[in-house]
Amino acid sequence: MRGTVHFHPHSPRCGEQFTNSGTRSRYGIKSSRELNIFRYTAEQLHNIHFIKYLSYIILYLCIFSASSVSFADEPGSEQWDYDVAKSIATTLADTPYWSMSLPYFRDLSARSQDWNVRLLHAKVELQRGYTDRAQKAIDDAMAIHPNNPRLWLMAGDIAADSGNAKTAIDYYAKVLSVQPNNDHAQLHLARQYFVLRQWQNVIDIYDAYLATHDPTSEILVRLSAACENIGDIARAEKYLLENIDKHSNRALAYLPLERFYRRQNDEARANSIAKERAKYQKNDDDRNLRKLLPSSR
Repeated sequence: MRGTVHFHPHSPRCGEQFTNSGTRSRYGIKSSRELNIFRYTAEQLHNIHFIKYLSYIILYLCIFSASSVSFADEPGSEQWDYDVAKSIATTLADTPYWSMSLPYFRDLSARSQDWNVRLLHAKVELQRGYTDRAQKAIDDAMAIHPNNPRLWLMAGDIAADSGNAKTAIDYYAKVLSVQPNNDHAQLHLARQYFVLRQWQNVIDIYDAYLATHDPTSEILVRLSAACENIGDIARAEKYLLENIDKHSNRALAYLPLERFYRRQNDEARANSIAKERAKYQKNDDDRNLRKLLPSSR
């Protein structure tokens, strides 16, 4: 609209544009309260972006400081360059900026026979969604070190991410044959059996896991679904009731229980749960709104 100055949405001044009522309506702002929420949110986003870019600068300084330390070989030699690149890549891989390590890992994998470098390379490629490249990296690593459970575990994760549940199951089972208490392999094996709708296998794996671990909300909901599908309705209900106390969000925890009762044609209990869920949802919305509103003090 003519005469209106627009600011970047992450700028703390962005709220100034809403003095014009036409512009307010274009952005869906209907009240002064909503305007205050928008202004406060914009200020917080501006602060977050400033901190993020400042952390980038600090990270770069740390990397270049690390690359200047003395390694076994003289600076400028091929081995020295390799050691520096490996140091930078492995450091970045364990930070929120892991994607920046990808060019280093691709170069390192082409220059060395280090299976651990290829394992980390596969992990980063998988995180970026490049499953084909991740598979190539892990295949190369397993060619160097074929009897390594860490490599089998990553191969299972890649297969699972690619939608190849049967191959993933084979790799996770292989890990558990030598490391029977590997939590990652156990939980991911159960997930793949769940994908294949092999309900009894899901139940058996989770039962073994829960003998030594506390249940999570995900486990309880999956166990309930598996029990319901084999006809053990009482046990399915038990897990969903237990999930209500485990879940951090009561409104979300009530949802699978409500749907369960509707599948059992128990409309009375389903409606009762729906009312409870609505009450908790309103409380959550009110709390989130209070967090967004600037303090009146």
